[in-house]
Amino acid sequence: MSDDSNPEYIHLERFLNLMTGILKDRRYQSEPESKILRAFQVLDTQNNGSLTEDELHQILCKEGEPFNEEEFQDFMTIALDNETTRICTYKDFLSHLVVEDD
Repeated sequence: MSDDSNPEYIHLERFLNLMTGILKDRRYQSEPESKILRAFQVLDTQNNGSLTEDELHQILCKEGEPFNEEEFQDFMTIALDNETTRICTYKDFLSHLVVEDD
């Protein structure tokens, strides 16, 4: 999974492929929607049910284990509701974190 030229980094595409397999195999259970909502509400300081690209950039590139710009742009391609509004709503956020039971 690591970048051959820099083993401290993981390619997003490789990580997503691995995690998709783990989730599909149900090796880890999803958190309840209520817990994910609480996590989103902590990030949603404006309390408007969405996160802007700027808010996500602050969270993902300046906090904790920061994304680099390429990782951030890859994430935004997945996370945004559409290219026009450039926001991530709670519904979008949830759809990327919860695996539906069959």
